Amino acid sequence: MATSAATERPSFISEAYLDYLDELFESYSLDMRRATPLLRTAFRLSEPEAQATVVFWEKSFGKRMIT
Repeated sequence: MATSAATERPSFISEAYLDYLDELFESYSLDMRRATPLLRTAFRLSEPEAQATVVFWEKSFGKRMIT
């Protein structure tokens, strides 16, 4: 059973990062496997930060869309 900590947002992840990923997803013009390098470029994130952001976005997508 997953804990709530699994979807707790790391402190470095801003709402702007998640909005950017939402827009990429909603545009249907991108395979989301390419989101990490785009996120790195757009926000000047390190590789680990960008990867963690995409993972958090994937895990929290449904929950964030409902609220």
